[in-house]
Amino acid sequence: MSFKRRALRRITRFENWILERKILLTSIMLLFFLIFLSSGGLFVLTEERRVWAIPVTTRVGTVYRFYWPGSVMLQTPSELIVAAIAYFGALIGLYIVYEGIRRTQQSETAHVMAILGLLLMIVAMIVLYVLLYSKITG
Repeated sequence: MSFKRRALRRITRFENWILERKILLTSIMLLFFLIFLSSGGLFVLTEERRVWAIPVTTRVGTVYRFYWPGSVMLQTPSELIVAAIAYFGALIGLYIVYEGIRRTQQSETAHVMAILGLLLMIVAMIVLYVLLYSKITG
């Protein structure tokens, strides 16, 4: 078999793999996009914040300290990361609960998975609550 034929066969197999799993891939891409939006990613990208470096002279020499202008109420990239991790953790917890419900034949495994998934979702909600409370109270 020639090189061109093998390359064409590989490309065709890859295209078939993508076509077979297009619903799954579309769902995963949509899920990541929704996590990005709900954790404030669009606001972080469009917000006009400049990081200013302030030169501070010390005995060793000049050191640059970074100053972020604005108030506490602005969305920061670190909040984006924390919120995205919390949302992702809640979705993983939801998936674990779903898998636990599917394994009804193995009752002990189903109970452990359901409890673990619920705990993961509760921890994610607590993290999001603390993040929101710290933003509101300043």
